[in-house]
Amino acid sequence: MNQNRNQVPQAGDLLLSEPFLQDANFSRSVILLCEHDEGTGSVGFVMNKPSILNLGDLVSELDFLNIEVL
Repeated sequence: MNQNRNQVPQAGDLLLSEPFLQDANFSRSVILLCEHDEGTGSVGFVMNKPSILNLGDLVSELDFLNIEVL
């Protein structure tokens, strides 16, 4: 994980939101950065909030399961 605030984020970093961030999507969030590219953007997963998806939404073979993904 990057210790220096001047370094560019990279895959594997954990990003912590500012304590009073106004964006409801990222307020008090911990994000695992999976991909970061200046040209195409970033992909990450919020680690400390439940998803809006169920397990069956993510794995078609398990579409009969209505289990919340955390």
